[in-house]
Amino acid sequence: MEIKKMVSIFWYFARFSLSLSPIYSINLIINVHLRSKMKKLNIISMALCAMMGTATLTSCEGTLDDVFGEWSRPTKTEPTLSIEETPLTIEAVEAGTIRVVYAKGMTLPKPITYTKNGVSTSITATTEITVAAGDVVSFSSENSTLYDGTNYAYIRTDLKCYVYGNVMSMINDEGDFSKDKTISGDYALVFLLSLNKNMCNHPDKKLILPASTLSMGCYYGLFYGCHSLASAPELPATTLTQECYYEMFFNCPALTTAPALPATTLATECYYKMFYNCTGLTTAPALPATTLAEKCYYMMFEKCTGLSTAPELPATTLASQCYYGMFYNCTALETAIVLPATTLVDKCYVAMFEGCSKLSSVSCKATSGIDGANLTDWLDNAGTDATSPTLHVTTGKESKSWTLPTTPTWTIKADL
Repeated sequence: MEIKKMVSIFWYFARFSLSLSPIYSINLIINVHLRSKMKKLNIISMALCAMMGTATLTSCEGTLDDVFGEWSRPTKTEPTLSIEETPLTIEAVEAGTIRVVYAKGMTLPKPITYTKNGVSTSITATTEITVAAGDVVSFSSENSTLYDGTNYAYIRTDLKCYVYGNVMSMINDEGDFSKDKTISGDYALVFLLSLNKNMCNHPDKKLILPASTLSMGCYYGLFYGCHSLASAPELPATTLTQECYYEMFFNCPALTTAPALPATTLATECYYKMFYNCTGLTTAPALPATTLAEKCYYMMFEKCTGLSTAPELPATTLASQCYYGMFYNCTALETAIVLPATTLVDKCYVAMFEGCSKLSSVSCKATSGIDGANLTDWLDNAGTDATSPTLHVTTGKESKSWTLPTTPTWTIKADL
């Protein structure tokens, strides 16, 4: 490398630097190791001559190729981004169109920017992006929310594609989305990727939703109707907000892996119909909260017909309609369910197990609030395919009105 630099300097001065100068003669002897051989090469009497605005290279033994062999300029290497640094990205598997839609002519304070194969474009209105197979398009914006109070911006595709990267790039109002863990704008990403029926998980690159501080309705319907999504991103928040996961994976039948749900502080309608019709789910994530909120689990797993195992439900403090229709029409559910709360409240268990035809056992430890208003239809059409479905209750409460269906016949056992 030192020899390369030296020759480059000689050529530069020979051509540009020595006009109007006296004649200079520079004799250099340079020892050069050629490839693997120890061969000395004398570059003798390299004369740089300049006179009246001209410069002439007079003599040099050998050529540059003799000294260096074939060589080329080093190529520029782009830095590899971590998944946290990678903006929300769609990679086309086939040719088609990606649309960024500003619904009903809505506006946002700042534009949405998309970068296609390294070229960035900022847009303020609905835009179609034509892509070929293999094209990579990433998205970002400096807005705190993509919702204007009435309408919202969203991304829609008509092709098979992969999705990955950090969704926080779309609400990058803090300057560095790779470190941002807070969503400040209400309904920030409402329906952003909804109805992309052929959008799949990338085999090697993850889609991440790293926020631990959420806003109202932030992920409302985010993946609504994404029929090909098989794995859900992690959801690390432990404190939820109203409607934060509302219909988030609604009608995602290919979803086989649900995210862990570590939240212990819930909010009104936080999990409302979150996994509706996710027929590929066979097990549900743990639900560790012990104090519930109004409609928090409202129809959360409705029509999850592949769900055979229910999560443990440790909550002892209930809220209005908290479990309303939670497992409605989960026709494969058959494991025993234990409900530890002793006091029932407004419509808390209404339609909770309705249509769970294989359900064989429920244990309910309630000692107060046991009436029709709180238990309406909770076991309707449940246990129709089970042998001897049984309701286990607290001793002394077997005579209460447990609102059991006439068919099939549920046996009450006071053994809790």
